[in-house]
Amino acid sequence: MAVNRTLQDGRGRTLVARAVDEPSGQMPVAVLGWHLSQRLDDPLLVIAASPRLSSGASPAQELIIETGFRLLIDALLYVASDHRAWALARLPARSRERKRAEEQLGGLLFDVEGQGGLARYLRELYGTRLSVSARKGGAPRQLRLRA
Repeated sequence: MAVNRTLQDGRGRTLVARAVDEPSGQMPVAVLGWHLSQRLDDPLLVIAASPRLSSGASPAQELIIETGFRLLIDALLYVASDHRAWALARLPARSRERKRAEEQLGGLLFDVEGQGGLARYLRELYGTRLSVSARKGGAPRQLRLRA
C-alpha cells in the first residue's frame, strides 16, 4: 500500500491510497477529499470519500481496499487531533468558541448526502464510533467519526 502525499485543489486537499502493484490508470484503492476551515472551532470535513467498492472484489481485494481506506482515515484522524490541540491552545478559556471546539474537534465529519453506499460502508467499518451529525429528511447528511 502506498499513500500519496496531500494534493491541493481549490476545494481542499486529497489523500490517495494505491496498491503497490496497481497500474497508474486504474482507480485507486481509496481517495479522501478533505477541507479544514479557517475557523478554529470547525471540525475537519471529509468532502469526498471513495473506497473502491465493487461487488466482484475477492476477499483479498476487499482486505486491501479496507486497509487503504483505514490508512487514509487514520492519517486524517491524526491531522484532526493535531488541529484540536493547536486550536484549543489558541482559544480563550471558558469562551463559547472553546466550548464548541472541545465538543466538535478531534474527529472527522463526513459529507454523505446522497451516498448511501458510503454511509453503509462507514458503519460496517466503524460501528459505534460513528454517529449522525446532521440529517436531511430521514437520511443522514453528515456522519461524525470519533477519534
